[in-house]
Amino acid sequence: MLKSLLLNASLLIAIGTLFNLLYNLRRKSKLLFGVLVGILFGLSAIAGMNLPYQYAPGIFYDGRSIILTVAGLFGGPVSAAIAVVVASIYRITLGGPGVIAGVASIIGPALTGLLIRRYYNNNPLNYSVGVLFVAGLLGSIVMLASQTLIIPIPSGWNIVKQIWLPVMIVFPVATVLLGLILSNEEKRIHSEQLLSREREKLKLITDNVTDVVWLTDLNFRPTFISPSVSNLLGYSVEEYLKLKVEDLYPPEILMRINKWLNEELAEDKRADADKNRNRIYEIQQYRKDGSLVELSVNVRFLRNEYGEPVGLIGVSRDVTEKKKNEKVKEILYDVSRISAAEIGLVEFASHIHKQIKSILRAENFYIALYDKETDLYKFIYHTDKYDEYVVNEPVSLKDGLTDYVRKNAKASLISRSEDEKLREKGVINLVGREAVIWMGAPIINSSRGEVIGVIALQDYESENAYTEDDLRTLEIIASQLGLFIDRVKILEELKIAKEKAELSDRLKTEFMAQMSHEIRTPINIITGSMQLIMDELPDKKNPEIEELFDSINIAAARIIRTIDMILNYSELQTDSYETNIKILDLEEILKKKLVGEFKISAQSKGINLKYECNAKNTRIRGDEYSVHQIFANLIDNALKYTHEGEVKITVTETGNKVKVEISDTGIGMSEDFLKKLFTPFTQEESGYTRLYDGNGLGLALVKKYCQLNKAVIDVKSRKGEGSVFSVLFDKIG
Repeated sequence: MLKSLLLNASLLIAIGTLFNLLYNLRRKSKLLFGVLVGILFGLSAIAGMNLPYQYAPGIFYDGRSIILTVAGLFGGPVSAAIAVVVASIYRITLGGPGVIAGVASIIGPALTGLLIRRYYNNNPLNYSVGVLFVAGLLGSIVMLASQTLIIPIPSGWNIVKQIWLPVMIVFPVATVLLGLILSNEEKRIHSEQLLSREREKLKLITDNVTDVVWLTDLNFRPTFISPSVSNLLGYSVEEYLKLKVEDLYPPEILMRINKWLNEELAEDKRADADKNRNRIYEIQQYRKDGSLVELSVNVRFLRNEYGEPVGLIGVSRDVTEKKKNEKVKEILYDVSRISAAEIGLVEFASHIHKQIKSILRAENFYIALYDKETDLYKFIYHTDKYDEYVVNEPVSLKDGLTDYVRKNAKASLISRSEDEKLREKGVINLVGREAVIWMGAPIINSSRGEVIGVIALQDYESENAYTEDDLRTLEIIASQLGLFIDRVKILEELKIAKEKAELSDRLKTEFMAQMSHEIRTPINIITGSMQLIMDELPDKKNPEIEELFDSINIAAARIIRTIDMILNYSELQTDSYETNIKILDLEEILKKKLVGEFKISAQSKGINLKYECNAKNTRIRGDEYSVHQIFANLIDNALKYTHEGEVKITVTETGNKVKVEISDTGIGMSEDFLKKLFTPFTQEESGYTRLYDGNGLGLALVKKYCQLNKAVIDVKSRKGEGSVFSVLFDKIG
């Protein structure tokens, strides 16, 4: 019995192989396929009958029920009918008392298989292992039941009692085995045929499309690819179809794809699943050169005639530029945002590099700032595969590509061939290692409108590393860098100015308080006491006492004048002096006010004070107080340092200017002192032995007042020969 079962099992495997060979005929003719498969199953049943387990002469059983059950399940009505006829004819010719039971064991299992096939809508691909087992079990029961038809009847029952247990165990298992062989091969062949048909259809419509249309099996092995793959990935169609799955996708993408497929297969088993659904995924795929391309993939299941997934059909679109553009927008926004943050220049440069690396090949990147005083550069940030520079150390990049971009103030994308042409023309020199492609953009100081440096990238391997779009991106980043540097410098200047202003305000406040307390208060006491003394001695005055009172008045006036000058200079230094600009007449200020004011002082020294006006128009626009102070100080100084001779005030016109000269025949000044004449608190003679009083602020105030009124002051002097001060104003009308 065991030998018989083993032989029958071998027969089942042979049937599966022959069935698959015939399956390819189904595309050409279903009828022919049905007939040939019927004959195959019929002959297989005959072979099974020749490998029986014989219970008694003329009474035996075999694996025909398995074969005929499967014939009904997989062959369909035509195949099952032919198999039944072929097997029945042979069984009848064998004769014996078991003919009726033998024919019944042929027809019964075949009908069982057909009924189950009908229940599953004539779709053998829907058979599970459980279905095949039940079919084998039912076929075996029918076969055993047919044994009861053996004449005499008790013989049939005796046979059933002896064979039912091995039959009920072995026959269903054998049915499952044969069913799985046929089912798997049918699925495989059916899928291949379907994929082949789809390939033919797709080829007709994909030869001229830019997107890539493809087919794969459920293991992602490519079975069809449109010719546009050569533009997208660099492969020919033949090369692509030979690739392994792991050659197509990065490991993490392959894991994601497997996860998506398992999720979709699970979804597909749901009763309410949309069989026409498609999904859009974004993935990365390898190009032939090893780089990655960003793809948007629209994919759906490819289904057989029974609606089961047998493969995948999809369309891949290159979205690298789209993704890159989106990323560029994000980067530019981020660079703009971070440029307003309170960070240092090196940190900002590092952040820029990190962002650029996310969209470009940026292993070789630098930012170089230019110093026009030394004609040298400093790398505030530098990273390169070959060239090494010390950050913040001055270096000459004269006539290199960096210098070329700075001089032209224009961004440039320069290939190796263009680089060589520029060198042949003598426009540039090679600085550092030669790159395959170089890209740089000028960093411009927005406040001064001058190029202060260059930001650059270079690549030593790929000529296609950068594009014109990349250059425009780099230009925008360079402009943000320029604004950042400008802002940092302005903030530094503001910080210094703020510190100076705070110090100046503090000093001014302290100075004002000290002046008020330490000088003005004693002066008030002195002048008040002097007035009381004068009131108490109305009848006791004599020339000596009068002279003492005059000396006190002069000293008090001198102190008050000194205080006023110091306070005025303090206001100018702290920019707290408020001007009142209006139309002024210089002749009115000089002749009617100042000449009269100083005439008595000149006469007391025996000096001739002259005034001469040779100008028809002496009107200017200026601040009356400061203009008055300019000439009051100059006239006062001229009288102070002149012992004999004259002091002359001359007014003339020169084009659209009006000129006032104050000349004297006094002691004059040396050439060395003229260089520091307008420096505050400076006098040619100093110390306790100096011959002339004063604090050295007068001419410093004059210089400041001239600047306030947009006037130009000049001086000519020689020691022992006198001095000439000239002040030039813009006249009105």
